[in-house]
Amino acid sequence: MTPTELLGSLQRRGILVVPSGDGRLRYRPRKALSDEERTVLARHRDAILALFAADPIGWRAAVMRPQVTATGAIPL
Repeated sequence: MTPTELLGSLQRRGILVVPSGDGRLRYRPRKALSDEERTVLARHRDAILALFAADPIGWRAAVMRPQVTATGAIPL
């Protein structure tokens, strides 16, 4: 499984993966990942961080999308 496929699979399951400022990956909910999936994430960490670095606005927008209402004012 490629890093892109892995991130897509996790996203479809509702698991949020984001880079942290210290070069690690953060994911929620933590209990949703198996030990095998954590191992795969660790193995592909550098490639996944490179994907996030290549599209710094896209992943932030995806993380914030659930916070924005479909109609009306955007809450502050």
